[in-house]
Amino acid sequence: MANPYDIQEGAFKFMDNLDYGDFEDSLKKAAYNYGWSVETMKRIGGIYFRDLCLKAHGFTPEDLDKYQSDTQ
Repeated sequence: MANPYDIQEGAFKFMDNLDYGDFEDSLKKAAYNYGWSVETMKRIGGIYFRDLCLKAHGFTPEDLDKYQSDTQ
């Protein structure tokens, strides 16, 4: 996790591949009630998790834009 982009990708993949166990049913019900897809709900969780990981590594969400524009 050397840069903000890698942290973001890792957080999103983690949430996409996580075994939600018994919580999966609650996730599906919440997605249905809000009119969202389960994937959207997982992405929202991924964004929250990403922000925690960014902070733990000394980055902010704004650093994602800086990193991407610096590499183009």
